[in-house]
Formats: sequence, C-alpha cells, structure tokens
Amino acid sequence: MRPTDPSVDVILRDAAEKLKKAGKETAFDGYRSGKKARVWEMADAIWAAMVGYAITYVYPPASFEKSGQLIRGPSEVLERKVGTCLDLALTYASCLEQAGLHPLVVLTEGHALVGLWLSDTDCGTVVVDDPQMLRKRIQLDELILVESTFMTGNPPGRFKQALAQGRAQVTEGLDGKFEIAIDVKRARLLHIRPLDLGGNKHPAQAPDVARGTDFDLEAAPVFEEDFTPSPPTSAGVPDRLEVWKARLLDLSLKNRLLNFKEGKTAIHLACGDLGGLEDLLSSGKGFKIRHRASVAGEDGRDAALLRDRLKDDAYRMYIDEAIKRLELHADVTEDQLVVRLTELYRVARTAFEEGGSNVLFLSAGFLKWTPAGRDTAYKAPLLLIPVRLERKSVRSGFQLLLHEDEIRFNPTLIHMLRQDFHMSIPEMEAGLPTDGSGVDVAKILRAVKDRVKDIRGWEVNDELVLTTVSFTKYLMWKDLVDRTEALKRNGVVRHLIDTPKHAYEKGEAFVSPREIDCVVEPAQVFMPLSADSSQTAAVVAAARGKDFVLFGPPGTGKSQTITNMIATCLAHGKTVLFVSQKTAALEVVQRRLNDIGLGSYCLEVHSSKAQKSKVLEQLKHSWKDRQAATEEDWTLANDELKRRRDELNSVVSALHRRRENGMSAFEAFARVVADRDRFPRIPLGWSRTTRHGVVDLQRLRAGVQSIRIALQAIGSSAGHALAGVNQTHWSPAWRDDFLSSIEEFRGALEQIRTAAGDLGDSVGLPSEFWDQGGVMPLGDLVETLIAPEASDGAPLLGEGSERILQTMVGLERLVGEASALRQRLEGKYDLRIVKANLVELQMEWMAAALLAVATITNRANDRRADAFASHRPACAGGKPDYRAH
Repeated sequence: MRPTDPSVDVILRDAAEKLKKAGKETAFDGYRSGKKARVWEMADAIWAAMVGYAITYVYPPASFEKSGQLIRGPSEVLERKVGTCLDLALTYASCLEQAGLHPLVVLTEGHALVGLWLSDTDCGTVVVDDPQMLRKRIQLDELILVESTFMTGNPPGRFKQALAQGRAQVTEGLDGKFEIAIDVKRARLLHIRPLDLGGNKHPAQAPDVARGTDFDLEAAPVFEEDFTPSPPTSAGVPDRLEVWKARLLDLSLKNRLLNFKEGKTAIHLACGDLGGLEDLLSSGKGFKIRHRASVAGEDGRDAALLRDRLKDDAYRMYIDEAIKRLELHADVTEDQLVVRLTELYRVARTAFEEGGSNVLFLSAGFLKWTPAGRDTAYKAPLLLIPVRLERKSVRSGFQLLLHEDEIRFNPTLIHMLRQDFHMSIPEMEAGLPTDGSGVDVAKILRAVKDRVKDIRGWEVNDELVLTTVSFTKYLMWKDLVDRTEALKRNGVVRHLIDTPKHAYEKGEAFVSPREIDCVVEPAQVFMPLSADSSQTAAVVAAARGKDFVLFGPPGTGKSQTITNMIATCLAHGKTVLFVSQKTAALEVVQRRLNDIGLGSYCLEVHSSKAQKSKVLEQLKHSWKDRQAATEEDWTLANDELKRRRDELNSVVSALHRRRENGMSAFEAFARVVADRDRFPRIPLGWSRTTRHGVVDLQRLRAGVQSIRIALQAIGSSAGHALAGVNQTHWSPAWRDDFLSSIEEFRGALEQIRTAAGDLGDSVGLPSEFWDQGGVMPLGDLVETLIAPEASDGAPLLGEGSERILQTMVGLERLVGEASALRQRLEGKYDLRIVKANLVELQMEWMAAALLAVATITNRANDRRADAFASHRPACAGGKPDYRAH
C-alpha cells in the first residue's frame, strides 16, 4: 500500500467532486463525524472515482506465479489502465487510508479484496485468520468488504454490488478458502510503513472521462445509529426478577460448566470404571494420585513401549488394578502433577475458608456438544463429585477424599439444554438415581447418552477430570426460582421487584442518636460491648426490625455493633442469620460472642462447620451448656445504669443549655481554653452576679471590635505617649487646653533640668547620671537627704566609711542569727507539759539513742510530744528546755 502516491490525491480530488455533485461534504475527514453513513459515502465516492478510469482486470503475470506477484502502484495502475485483483485492492485501500479511514486487505485462495471499518476501531491484531470474526462484524454493520474487481468490466459494478460480492467471499461455506486479513491500522501502530521503492517514476494521472463510466453516488443505507428509538412500552419488558435470573445464570460459553477448557487447574485422571470409583469414595476410601511415569513402573522401562505392548485392554486392566490399590494415575509428569495438585489444594482451601463452599470436584463424564448454527464442538462436565485434598505433610503427598457436599448433575447444562435445545433429562431433575453404594453413575451416563444419540456431533465420553467449579451464582439463581413468593414477603425484596422506582417505605422513624437516652430505656437494650450513641441507635433499629445499611470505614466498630445487635435481638426472643461474603468477618463476630458468653447460642453453618457432624456437635454442646437466666441482677443493674445515665445527661444538659446571653457553658469553656494563652488577663468591671443578655453580649462584642480597630490605628497602648490621657471626646477647646498644658510642662521641665544640674554639681554627681536615669532618682535622693535621720549617715561619707560599712554588715548578720534562734525558742505550748516528768523523758531519749533504734523511738517520742505541742515539738535541739514555761 502506498497512500502517499501522487495518483491517490488525484483520485481523492475526483471523489470530492463526486461528493460535491451529490450535495455532500467534500472533506475527507475520516471518522470525525462519528457516523457510519458518512464513512460509507466517502468509500462510495472513491469507488466512483476509480470507476471513471476504466481500468481493465488482468491476471497476474506468468513469470511471477511461483516466486511471487509483481504489485503495481496506484500511478502505474492509472497509467496503464490495468490491474490484478491485488493491484486494485491495494490501490483502493491506499485511497481509503489517505482519506483517514481504516482499511483491511483480505486474502482468500487466489484472490484479494478490501475491507473497511465503518467506525473508528480495528481488529485488535495485525493479522486475522478467523473468518467468523469478519462475519460477525459484518452482521453488526461495523465492517464492509469490497470486491475491487467489480470496478472493472463493461459495465462496471455499483458500490453496493461490490459490497454484496465481498460479503459472499467470507460466507461460512467458504472458510476453507479464507487465508488471512491484514488490518492496516494495527500495522501502522506497529510502525509497519509503506515500502520505499526509490521514488515514483509515474506522474499523477488525471481521469480519462471519455473512456470511464460516470457513476453518481448511491444513497447510503440507514445504519443502527441513525434510527430514532421508539419510546419503551410496558409490553415485552422483562420482569426485574427475570433480569436477575438471567444475570445469575451464565449460559454463555465463558462458563466452564458449558465450555470446559484445559488449564493448570485441571488434571485428567485415568479411570475405566467411574461407577466403581464413586462407590469407593462414598465408602470413605481415599486415593493416592500418581504421575504418568508410575503407570509403566519404576524399573526404567520405556512407558510408551510398554503401553504399545500392553495394548488398550492390558492398559485398562492395569488402571483397574491401580484403582483397587486406591491409586489414580494422572496424565501429566511428576513435576507437573505436584504443581497442579498444590495449586488446586490452595484454591480449594482459600475458597472454603473465605466463602464457606467447596469448589473442588471430580468431573465424571463429559458431553461433547455443538451450539446451534456453529460447527465448533464444546465439552461440558456431567456428574460433579465433591472431593477434598488432604496431606499430612508437604512431602507426604496428597490424598483424594470425598467431601460431605452432595453429588450433583451439572445444573447449568440442564437449563441450557432446556432453554436452547428444548431437551429435558427428567432422571436428573427429579434427583440423581442411586445404587447400594451411592449415586448410580452408570445409569446417569446412560440416560444422557440415550438423549443425545440422535443428535449429530453430540456424544458422551467417560473422562475423569479433577478441577475447580463454583456454584455460588447458580445457588442464588435457584433460590430466586424456587422461593420467589417467600422472598417477596421480605419488604426490601418486594420493593426491589415490584416498586423499584418508588421511595422505599421506611416505616417507623430512625431513632436520633441525640435523643436515644430520652426515648429508650436501658432495660430495652442488651449491649454487652461498649457503644456510642450512633451505634446504640443502630442496635435499637435492629431490635425494632427496621431495614437499614450500617456503613463506616475500617476500625469504626462495625463488628462490635453487629455483636450488640445479635445480643439485643436474642434477648428479645428473635433469631438472627448473619451472612458475610468473607469468612473472616463471621469469625470476628463469633469470637466476640464467645468472649461475652453467647457463643453457645450461635450455630456455625459455614466453612468446615457446615458439615453434618459438626452441626450435630454444636447442637449437642449448646444443649449441655444452656443455663436458666435470672432477672434480679439484671433489673438492679439496669436501675443503677439508668440513675447514672440520667445524672450524666443532666450534666450534659446543663453544659449545653443556652443562657441569657445566648451561649452555653460548654461554648464559654471552649472559648476560654482556646484563648487562654493568646491574651493577657484583663480584669472586668462587673461582679460575678451580673447577668448579661444577648443584646449586652452584642454590645460588648461591638465595643471590643471598636477597641481592636483603634489599636490597629495607634498600635499598642503600653508605653504610648498618650497613655495618661483619659479624655474620651475631642473638641477644639480641649485641644487648646491640652497644647497649653504641654507648653507649661515644657517650661517646668526646663526648670527641673536646671535645678537637677545644680544639685548634681553640689553633691558631686556627673550630669551623665541624671541625664540617662531621669530626674526621678534625683528627687528620691533629695527626699533622703532632707530627712531627719539623714544626719546619721554623715559618717559614711567621710574617712573610714568602708570599715563602718563592714561593721554594719556583720552586725546585720548577727542580728539575723539571733532572730532565728529566738524563733526556734518561741512557740505555742500545751500547759500539760508542766505535769510531764521531764527527767524521765530525757533518760528515755538517751537510752533510745544508745540502743541504736532511733527511728522507732523517735516516732514514739514524736507522738508523745505532739500530745503537748500543737504546732511544733515540745523540745528543741533534741533536749528538753526547762526554761520554756
């Protein structure tokens, strides 16, 4: 393909003239319009333009029939007026690509044609080898195929005729002649560019109108996007219940129960007697699974040679003997068997722990079937035997045992046969036939073989495969089918089915968490675990039978709230079914119930506890642990709880009650705590008994706001030059008085400075002292000098002043010590000390010291001394003082 060939532009220019003549948009803008009809019109215009060149169809040159075919470029095709099917297809595809469209080159046996996407899409791969994919896209009006040779001949074919012929080239009967289809868009995305042939030797060709046929454009068909949808009617609209069923029951080929595909989670096992195997499993026998090499023995003999020598009969006998030894042989190597068994074991264990259902089955027997209108055969398992894998250690290997679930016939296959083929198997629908040892496998397979014996391409084979299968959605579907009316008795289900577009009738209003203590008595709520008001409201709603959704992020107490719900519902005589997608959620709640003593009231019916033996064991345990409950302690505890709750609620009410000023104590405390360190303590001018109203509070706030504005204008008031001015109203007279006072102050200040200088000179103080410190210290000095006792300090200003100062400091120290001693002797004594035997006390004191038990004796003496002295011991210094009284 050479979309940049100059002749391609000539063809597109001629095609634009065709579009203009038809009154259409002349721009080749690809898929910008988003309309399939527009793409169809551009392709039709390019077709009509090429028809105008009167090209003649020729067979490939004989010289290239073995080593390849010479391809003519667009310019060469237009110059020579000849081209093979491949030349014409590539030229037309080049014009489509240059117009912004996505062509395909389709190759069949000995022929080539062009495909075109009507919407901006592609095949997903460069090469397509499945003609069925092209047919499905053509049926959906997403793709058209153009027979390029129809533009030759006399007369040439119309565009619609070329499309009809192109579609006929890929009909189902011609699949054998289909080779490949090349998606040009995907090729360009992979950087597959047109070949550089060293330049174009042929100039652009203009259309030869005299020889060509001038076709007018045909009307584009009406595609699905151009239809105006009619308003929906009630007739024919499926019931919501049917929609649910259709979504749950997967009857597509994606379902492994209808289209079983091999994989790493499937192990083929050799078994000549499926019925005998099922009987052994039902009797409790376990099977070891051996790899392929074990069939030939472990003595080094060639397995394939031995199998050829034994032939089929001998091989089957060997397999039967292995089953009697409780061994099953897989059709994989030892390493592959270990990997696949480990994977199956992990998948089955995870599904059982998280979902509580078994997914590991032995698929006994397969139906090979073909969907209507198709030739491809598919395999569907018939009998599904639930099994489990066990191992004692990692190296001991796996053992296959029967699971306690019921053996079942493929339910999805039954409904697919009934729906798509109107075929029923009553033997399977009424219940599986049984024999003396379990399910009658031979009878089941025989019944299916009898049903399909006259259907061409259908057959039953006796394969045995260990694999995983999930019935979760099927069980939900069966529940909808069998219990529709019972489910409708539930308000939520009835609303979703009958009135999904209406608001759900909530019934009784949900208790507000703020009012929970006002409307619910403690005796009505049985919550052994702590809960806040919102969680308590949810527990009350559950006890009252309300429908609601409880949601919250992890760690917000959902499992704890569910535990309280279960406890409260049990106390009200209700039964509770707790369902979860994950087993972990069930285990968390069960552990909480066990911790509060309600574990014996719970019956586990999930995971390993769902087995019959486990259920009976739980019932036995609950029966033995039942206890007769008394209400006396419960009543007393509830009364005490109610008293304390009311007391606490009264405190809360007082905190949040609005006062005369519109604020609550809680808000006031919060404001004080938040702003405690932001502002200095400001004394308020009113007493504690003053009560402010809302208007007063607003007035105070307005005043504070005015102060704030003033402070922003003048700055801080601390140390301000006008801090001492108490005038609150300004007037011209006050200003004149204020300025006059300032002048008088200046005059007085000058006089003070002069007097201060004279004083400093008289007492010997330098001017720097009083200039820096101000005149106030000088005033204090003058007051001191003129005091009457100032004359006593004259000696300190003469000679020997240092010696006098030292003497005075020593005297001050001695006076302090004397004062301290006097304080030790002073005190308030009890007059009973006069009657005490002081000599005896002194002797006891000294004896205690000699015996080195000062600690105990001191305590006894202290107690005795405290009986006489009210503030301090009766004796100071460790000895009695007879001079105290």
